Amino acid sequence: KPSLDPITPPVLPGYIIIKKPAWSKAEFLVKALSIAGIYAKGRFNPNIELSMDSLVPFVTFMVDNDHLYQSLFEKTLTKNIQKDAIKQLQVLLEMVHLKTGKRKKKNKDGNRENYYRLDQSRLKGMESLKRIRENRESDWPENDTEVSY
Repeated sequence: KPSLDPITPPVLPGYIIIKKPAWSKAEFLVKALSIAGIYAKGRFNPNIELSMDSLVPFVTFMVDNDHLYQSLFEKTLTKNIQKDAIKQLQVLLEMVHLKTGKRKKKNKDGNRENYYRLDQSRLKGMESLKRIRENRESDWPENDTEVSY
């Protein structure tokens, strides 16, 4: 007897159901970069300084969603993400054409800790491109609707 459940369609013998991932690539990137603290309300934060301590929630998110990351991007997490989260963050930043800038080293209770920032020249280039796109006339304005996450 066929299922009347509107959420789960009946499965015919010999067929399988392929479920769509919970998020798109863009949605995953927005969530991951937001958790890392560098993206909020449609903008990148040019002033944030990142350290291993500040990236603990990012590491937790990436480890908890490793299966989704692998299925969306066909990549595995970087080795030692627990000890060097910035490398994984750099992989994601490359996907949106950004990178981390020069790092500062600060002593924290006698231990050296590295701090990273977003590369300012890449951010300025992104802002410039955004202004150009906002001011141009379009041949297909119906395709230019802004998508925001």
